Amino acid sequence: MLKLVILIFLAFVSVGCFDRQEEVTFKNGNVMLAGTLTLPSGNDPHPAVIFVHGSGAASRESNRFYADLFARQGIATLIYDKRGVGASTGDWRYTHLEDLAEDALAGVQLLKSRKDINSNQIGIFGGSQGGWVAPLAASRSKDVAFIITSAGSTFTPTHLAKWRSVTYVRNAGYSDETVQRASALMDLQFDLIRREGWVKGWEKYEVELQKVRNEPWFPMLSELRNPRKDSWFMAFTASIDFDPIPVYENLNVPVLAILGEADVLVPAQETAALLERIKKEKNKDITVAILSGADHNMNRPTGARPVPEYAETMISWILQRVNVSN
Repeated sequence: MLKLVILIFLAFVSVGCFDRQEEVTFKNGNVMLAGTLTLPSGNDPHPAVIFVHGSGAASRESNRFYADLFARQGIATLIYDKRGVGASTGDWRYTHLEDLAEDALAGVQLLKSRKDINSNQIGIFGGSQGGWVAPLAASRSKDVAFIITSAGSTFTPTHLAKWRSVTYVRNAGYSDETVQRASALMDLQFDLIRREGWVKGWEKYEVELQKVRNEPWFPMLSELRNPRKDSWFMAFTASIDFDPIPVYENLNVPVLAILGEADVLVPAQETAALLERIKKEKNKDITVAILSGADHNMNRPTGARPVPEYAETMISWILQRVNVSN
């Protein structure tokens, strides 16, 4: 462990410890995705990890730090601009989780085509919303060797959105009656979207929002912002009832799920319990790590830097499962 800590420290302060970086493009149907491939020094072929984004308009830069860190440990990495961001075409606002999973798999195929990549040791990392996308992608391909999720949820998007907003209201000290009002409003939102679709459903929902918009607790319902203004954590046409449990139950690759104990966006203990149940009942290779005091971004409240255990956990877990060249 001490050796690993020293390596990670050197990665933080060193520059140019990987062999080279290449600007690459790959396609999923009509969508062209642009990214950066970072190759370690040492002999080919290398194990590799492709990084999947969280929600919203995310570029490759959101994953660059850890991509470079992995490369310095002998693991090639592929980061890319989400569709409709940076140099990538398409529009992330009008996609399903399945589309994003296929984007990631297009990146896997790019890696497989290269002689400097070990095609049997390609993994996918997904943070936040990517915690749904990574296992979904792995469930659709035999070319994914392992996955890592960070602050990913085992709940449906609707359940998670309701849990977040209701938790905000409850933790602010509002009465049970107010908590129930917030909960009912969330249920109404999704019911209308299911029955009427995003546009018509939201138009009808706006009428209900006007009745509570001036309530002091309304701003805490962050998931109630108009999705057409790019402020919702799921895209327009996303599968709001996507259930990740069957996906995990059918996975046949090792999984590392990292959760933040202080995450107010994803319930760490409940998520861990579901994963442990799947591990036991379905005999799956699932490792769950809950990082003490870590929030959704794996930071502690006292600072913006991720907790040291975050990088240590990921790198040590990967190095136990791949062959790194010297």
